[in-house]
Amino acid sequence: MKAVKDNTGGGTVQTYHKVDGTLHSELKAESQSNIMISKPDHFSMTDDAITAKGLQGIKITGAYKLIPIPYHLTVYLDIICKD
Repeated sequence: MKAVKDNTGGGTVQTYHKVDGTLHSELKAESQSNIMISKPDHFSMTDDAITAKGLQGIKITGAYKLIPIPYHLTVYLDIICKD
């Protein structure tokens, strides 16, 4: 699931998911947006710092990597008790 929201005017920004895994959106001029990306069995991520303020006709890029949740990871703990 991916969602790009316009924090300036409210609502959701139209987002296109391409075959190579990239997301493309058209942001309004002078807008502040955020993106939330999630995938089953992965930690989700949110970026609230996407802005088009002061920019005109410039491509904004960002790279995000979703990390798998390690469900079957063995964890060893040392329990130390002191009196």
